[in-house]
Amino acid sequence: YYPTKIDAHEKFQLQLYDEYVNLLEDENIEQALEIGCGAGGGLMHMQSRLPQTDFTGLDCCKEAVKTCKYFFGEQQKNINLYNNIEDIFTYDKKFDAVMSVETGLYRNPGIFGDIHKLLNDNGIFIYYDNTNFSKSDMVIRSIESHGFKIDSMRDITENVFKACEHDSPRRLEIVKKYHGFHVAFAIAA
Repeated sequence: YYPTKIDAHEKFQLQLYDEYVNLLEDENIEQALEIGCGAGGGLMHMQSRLPQTDFTGLDCCKEAVKTCKYFFGEQQKNINLYNNIEDIFTYDKKFDAVMSVETGLYRNPGIFGDIHKLLNDNGIFIYYDNTNFSKSDMVIRSIESHGFKIDSMRDITENVFKACEHDSPRRLEIVKKYHGFHVAFAIAA
């Protein structure tokens, strides 16, 4: 997300999480869930900004959760991690806020019903995803059909585009460091 005032190497990835925190700051958020937490960078950033909040991370990729536990698990006492939403239902947890960043939730519309069940009565669901603009009405209908009322919606395409543009040098560093170079071969039969 661009612009950002964050002074970190991965500042453009973290800025979207800062935008989420800005929405949550004035709320009394005790329990928050991030769906699609991956390796936990955004989750940990939000927890550092909202230290009074207990965070839970959910990601269906077991390796991502394993990585998150490896890097952050022992450092953060108030973060729980899960691979399956059913595990969260088993513990009968409820959340003041549920958030999701670019997870493709709209491809599984039933998940919105599960999210609604996980929220406290006055809970907040913050959702960012990338979808074709022509499908946005379908996504909105799906969200609303599961009991949500959309308070605000905005197009952040330009912010994401500029962030990608500004972040290209950092991404190229990573590719060079871990993957060397890429070679394409054309082979005729």
